[in-house]
Amino acid sequence: MMGQGDIDFVLSELCFPYILQNTDAEELVRRHRLPQGFGSRGWSGGKPFYLVGQADVWVSFDFSPLEFSCSIRIGSGDVAQYRAAIEARLATWPAPLRLSTYQHPLGNFRERLLYCDPAGDPHNSILISLQGPGTAVMMTVLRRAAPPEQCDSLSPD
Repeated sequence: MMGQGDIDFVLSELCFPYILQNTDAEELVRRHRLPQGFGSRGWSGGKPFYLVGQADVWVSFDFSPLEFSCSIRIGSGDVAQYRAAIEARLATWPAPLRLSTYQHPLGNFRERLLYCDPAGDPHNSILISLQGPGTAVMMTVLRRAAPPEQCDSLSPD
C-alpha cells in the first residue's frame, strides 16, 4: 500500500500544486526534502528527477514558455492499485476531466489513457501509461496555452 500512498502524495503535494497553483518546483523539492535521483534521465527528457517515498517512485518538473509539466515514474508495484489511486486523485481536480477517445500509440506500454480538461484555459491534460518495461506507471500532468489535438476527441459525459 506504500506505493499507492506515494502516488497520492506526488499528485496532491507536488504535481497538482505545481500545475494548478504555479508553485515553484524548487520550492516543492526543498519543502518536501526530496533527494535528487541519479542515473538515466531519458524518461524525464534529461531534466533532474527526485526520489519520492519508495526507491522506485520518481518525479520530474519541466517548464517552457508554452507549457509546463510534472512527470511521474513508478518502477514496480500493483498497477491496479496505482490506477485506482490515480483515478481517485483525478476526481479532486478542480474541473471535470474527461477521457479522450483518441487511441494514443501504445509504444512499449500495455495501456495508455489521456484525460483532458475540455473547458480549461489554460488547457490541462494528463497522460497515463501503464505496464511498460521496468515501469508500472508513467504519468505526465501537462498545462499548455493550447489544447493537445488529441483532446479534440472526448468521451461523452
